[in-house]
Order: sequence, then structure tokens, then C-alpha cells
Amino acid sequence: MTAIIIVTHDALSDAIIKTSKAIYGTIDNILAVNFDVNEGLDTLTSKIENAYKQLDTEDGALILVDIFGGTPMNASLFAATKLQNVKVITGVNIPMVLEILGSRENCSMSELAEIAKDAAKSGIRVVN
Repeated sequence: MTAIIIVTHDALSDAIIKTSKAIYGTIDNILAVNFDVNEGLDTLTSKIENAYKQLDTEDGALILVDIFGGTPMNASLFAATKLQNVKVITGVNIPMVLEILGSRENCSMSELAEIAKDAAKSGIRVVN
């Protein structure tokens, strides 16, 4: 099962996981990494690497980050150069996470990356 690491500014990653658990139920092989703006890039990179080591990454790991070009993305990319079989995906949202959770038993990491991209986009709608 592909591991999931969610890396965001402040505690957004904790909130995404908490909300996903409320909807989906028990979730295995997922961790939140929170970026405090007072931390440096090296500290965040180390936190991501430590999260990776805590998870079962035999089938790879998706690192889901909040903003393209932000410190969580940059630190995730630096960490990915030291880790094996990792994909970094920006724009994390709850529809993305729920779709990944529902598909990761039967899909490869590369397939999950595409599912994540599609779910994130389709989760955004103007409803009135």
C-alpha cells in the first residue's frame, strides 16, 4: 500500500487527515508534517525524511503538499532526492486524499498520482 505524507503550512495537514478519518474511518500508512514558518527548509526536509522512515514505503510514497512553489513543496522535493520511489503532488485537498485512500489498495503509486490530480480538480466546483 502506497504511503502518504501530507506536508502543509501550519496544521492544515493534521486537519486534512482528521477530516479524512471522520469520513473514511481508520486510515493506515499516512502521516502529517506541519511547517511552522519559523522553521528553516532543512528542518522541514528532515521532518519529511523522518515521516518517510516511519511509514511502510515498500510500494512507494506520495507526498501531498499545499502550494506549488511553497516551502513544503521545496522541502519535499529535496527530501525526495534522498528517498526512494516518491512522487510529490501539489494542491492537496480533501477530495484528493479521499480518492487516494479509496484506490491505493489496487493502484500503483503512478496511478494514484493521476487519481490525485483528477480528484483535486473535480472536487472544485461552482455550485450556485
